[in-house]
Amino acid sequence: MTKQPTVILAVETEGSAAPNWPYTTRSLAMDMSGVQPEPPAVVSDPMYASLAGVLQAAHDHAARGKGHTRHGDDDTPFLDQPTMQITRMIGLGYPAGQIMKKADEAKRMVERGEYDAAVYEFFGIINYAAAAVLAIRET
Repeated sequence: MTKQPTVILAVETEGSAAPNWPYTTRSLAMDMSGVQPEPPAVVSDPMYASLAGVLQAAHDHAARGKGHTRHGDDDTPFLDQPTMQITRMIGLGYPAGQIMKKADEAKRMVERGEYDAAVYEFFGIINYAAAAVLAIRET
């Protein structure tokens, strides 16, 4: 039997945490990055609070975690960072390829029981997908 992930995502809504979820967006982001996260995103539909938690954690991973350390340490806005610059030069194949590579890595991490590392890879996938959306909207 394989071990279940140790990181579970959720977000607080109007004073109460989603039932049976051990993490709020704030505590999850702090656990994963060691830094104080931004305030949670506004959740317009409580039925999607868990999705908002994942998206907020992916944002925090890029803005304050690994992505910031690698690409934004000099306060370069996301739209001016290498991911966006390369996407503009090469096209949507760049973020699509990165998404495929990260998905393969995440799958192998789960198979090895590296659940938290796999979650980080999926945060990267979300952020590369966001870069693709931003590139499409620039055209």
